[in-house]
Amino acid sequence: MKNAFIPLFFILLSVSYGQTIFTPITGELLEHWNNTSRTARPMVYYFDTDNLPNGIYEVVITGIEVEPGLLDMFLLGKTHDSEIPLLLGTGEYRGNFNFAKSNSRYRVEEDEINLFFQMPGSASYHAVCYRWDIDSGSLELLRYFSGDPSMETLERADSLMAEGNIAEAIREINEMFYPGNYYDPDEMFIRLLRSVNRAAGEAGAAGNFGEAVSLFWDLTGYFHTDREWFTAFVDSMEYVNCDYSEYMDLGEYAMIMNNYAFYLEQTGDLDKSLIVLRKVLDLKPERMVARLNIADVLWALGESVEAQEHYSIYVGMMTDRELTHQIPERVLERSTAQPL
Repeated sequence: MKNAFIPLFFILLSVSYGQTIFTPITGELLEHWNNTSRTARPMVYYFDTDNLPNGIYEVVITGIEVEPGLLDMFLLGKTHDSEIPLLLGTGEYRGNFNFAKSNSRYRVEEDEINLFFQMPGSASYHAVCYRWDIDSGSLELLRYFSGDPSMETLERADSLMAEGNIAEAIREINEMFYPGNYYDPDEMFIRLLRSVNRAAGEAGAAGNFGEAVSLFWDLTGYFHTDREWFTAFVDSMEYVNCDYSEYMDLGEYAMIMNNYAFYLEQTGDLDKSLIVLRKVLDLKPERMVARLNIADVLWALGESVEAQEHYSIYVGMMTDRELTHQIPERVLERSTAQPL
């Protein structure tokens, strides 16, 4: 009963609206108001003050937890006559909440109050919609809803990667909120690399080598590609000890590098192709196709002596595997030719 007692000066500061009397808050709610920060009682933005009871210039909303996941909600009106707000309406809220990152707004056309809680360290949110019944002094619960923009962004990026739209997928990923809570940067790089290789393979098979090269170039737009990925490692041990190796073994990584070098060669960018192929052999010196590719590139650049060294190594590898019948004729001719 003690909370029902309202001092005389509170009554004098009360506000009427039709037959409804709004009085200053008391008891536990007043204690909550005095002992919480402003973030715990967000302002309800865009409320038309012309539709508020006279004397109220601002509306705020707050809640007191009565049990885990259950809040008693309060709509409060601020006046210029007192630091203690008036109680305008009550309701309830069930679910996750986070007043430290909350905001509220009044939607005029829908005549409803929306309250949003953003979850800590995340882009996910939970929200509730109320309609304020002025006459009964209640917050009528209309609906709950929730969402997670970063998860939705990640799903869009997955679809874009599957379509081979790497540049757009990377833009989506780079603009995510709290990305570290949704994916591991190194794992994402490997996912992007696989997607690039798959899409580039399709382009290369169709003879679109320029498109294949462009897809690999798109990879540099990812925030966590700090340097040209194909020159990132000195040798196989450095790769094995890096985080990439948790998501892609050395053989696959070297294979994708070799594919990139091949597309570069096909577009006439021999110098860059040579750089990539040298790194492939630093990581995987036993990769036969890389020996053949680097020999072809060196030969095209006029470096016939070094090219013959690689041709000879390639021939030796093929012979050891009893695959001499598959050695291209140009290899046999160039490996025994007089150096230019």
